[in-house]
Amino acid sequence: MFLSSGFSPSLYPRTRSQPQMVVGDGFSLVCVGGVTNGGKTSLTTKLRRRFPHLKYINQDDFFLKPDDPRHVWVENSEFRSQNWEIPESVDFQALKQKVIDLTRSGEELPYRLIVLEGHLLYADPHVVKWSDLNYFFTLTREQCWERRKERVYDPPDPPGYFDAIVFPEYLKLKGFVDQNIANVEYIDGSADQSEVCDRVANSINQLLKLE
Repeated sequence: MFLSSGFSPSLYPRTRSQPQMVVGDGFSLVCVGGVTNGGKTSLTTKLRRRFPHLKYINQDDFFLKPDDPRHVWVENSEFRSQNWEIPESVDFQALKQKVIDLTRSGEELPYRLIVLEGHLLYADPHVVKWSDLNYFFTLTREQCWERRKERVYDPPDPPGYFDAIVFPEYLKLKGFVDQNIANVEYIDGSADQSEVCDRVANSINQLLKLE
């Protein structure tokens, strides 16, 4: 179970019906989440260069197919579209299984580090439970729109999708994170990317005791 699009805190703790999935083999997990177009991919790309043995998982690889019947649809006077900004649009079970498979691979590595990237990661309680370092990118509506309108998506954003869905859903999730998830470091998506990477890399080095 994960947080529904309503982000109800009552859904967040693990229930008896959920088997506890354990991440093992001494891996550390870093989550990079937050606003769309905020700088998540820029950060993880730099981290992959600095830590070439890390294992990387992108939430975008686990989106449901456009024709999947599990999608939640939004319809108003402007458009009818799947809602890609809520956890129901992601196969979190498959994503978490990928994490588990990586930790059980038995591969010999100089350090054991997994980096997860995705704007909806903090909607899933297991991901949060497993994570050692949590980062959440933020932008103002204006900053986000200036970046979003330059991007091409498949399927493409219909007119009005950003104002009706993208930014309101981000604000909902951020509000939930503010109130319910401890130990999150917020990152201004307009900050210097190299400085952000330096700060995160230093924290990872301390976590892995590489320095």
